[in-house]
Amino acid sequence: MSTSETKESTTTSVTLNINRLLSHPRARVFFRRILSFHEYKNPKEYIELRSSSKLFCSVLEQPPPLWTTFPHFNYATLQSLLDRLAALRGESIGEESSNVPSLIFLQDGDYVSNQRVIVRIPISIIGAGCEKTTLWFSLSVEGKKNDGPVMIADLKIKEKGKGVGLYASNGMNLIVKNCTVETVLLKLNKFSGIIFNGKRINAQNKGQ
Repeated sequence: MSTSETKESTTTSVTLNINRLLSHPRARVFFRRILSFHEYKNPKEYIELRSSSKLFCSVLEQPPPLWTTFPHFNYATLQSLLDRLAALRGESIGEESSNVPSLIFLQDGDYVSNQRVIVRIPISIIGAGCEKTTLWFSLSVEGKKNDGPVMIADLKIKEKGKGVGLYASNGMNLIVKNCTVETVLLKLNKFSGIIFNGKRINAQNKGQ
């Protein structure tokens, strides 16, 4: 038997076994058990896995939050998108909060702004990774503490003006996951890269 015939036979056998497994009456229970041990890198991985097949959609019962992406064809800047979400959130008071996206996926790339971007609503801002998504401006978390938390994850902040990459003061609680905050200091600038004042901060960076 040739090598090609052996590979073809093995592939056919694996395919048959997978099909048999997927058609098993307890397939959902089996996969639900397996996936209960899986730790997702971020919500985007969960969403992509859940939408990859009807089986995973039924196994992963918890629906993902409503989300949007940036860059967005309707909004030229991240600030304008955040402002629009804040306006929608204000309009939906007393209605279903699920009608307003609570998650922004930043695509890979460098984002530049001459002004600080202000976050006034509870939301998750998730990049494509520290080496793929870079914000060349500072982020300021404001809002009210009882509004809910803000999560910043999987991105890099390289502030190049005032020396404060991530600013949070007496507002919403902040969760930071797998982020790098660098400061490109101007001459005689003595500010730090991160300023927290009266905040509850939860920082989770893997492998560091």
